[in-house]
Amino acid sequence: ERKIGKRDANPAEFAARQKVRDKIEPIWRPILEERITPLVNQQYPDKCKGKCQACYSLVRRYLEDERREHPMHFDIQALVTVVVGMTEFNEDFLGGLYVGTMASRWFVPLSAGDGAVHTSDLWHGVHVSKGTRWSWIMWFQDGDCDGHD
Repeated sequence: ERKIGKRDANPAEFAARQKVRDKIEPIWRPILEERITPLVNQQYPDKCKGKCQACYSLVRRYLEDERREHPMHFDIQALVTVVVGMTEFNEDFLGGLYVGTMASRWFVPLSAGDGAVHTSDLWHGVHVSKGTRWSWIMWFQDGDCDGHD
C-alpha cells in the first residue's frame, strides 16, 4: 500500500532516511554555504542584514501517482525561499513552479540547476500536469535556526 503525504512526519521514516541524508550532505553543503547563502544575503541586505541562513532544507517530488500540485500560498515560515530545479522543465515534466494572483499564473521555467529566490510575501504554487518534477527547497531566516538543519 502506497502512502501519500509527509512521510517524514513519522519518526521511524525520518530515522530510516538519515543514512541517505548523511551520504548526500557532502554534495549539498558546499553549494548551500559557498553559493546560495551568500547570494541570499547579497540580494536581500535589508531583510537579512548579512545573517540569513537556511533553517529548513527539503527535496520535494511530484510523481504521476502522488502529489501533482501545491496550491497557491505564501511561505510564512521563511523570510526568503530558494527553489532549485532538479529535473528538466518541458522534458521531464510540464508545468511546475508558478507565481501569480488568484486569477492568473505564470510558470517559472526551472530546469536542473536553475534557481528561483523570493521573499515570503510572493504568492506562488506548483502544478505539474505531466511527468515527474523534483526540486530542492530551502527556507531562510535571519539569525538562529533553533537547531534546525
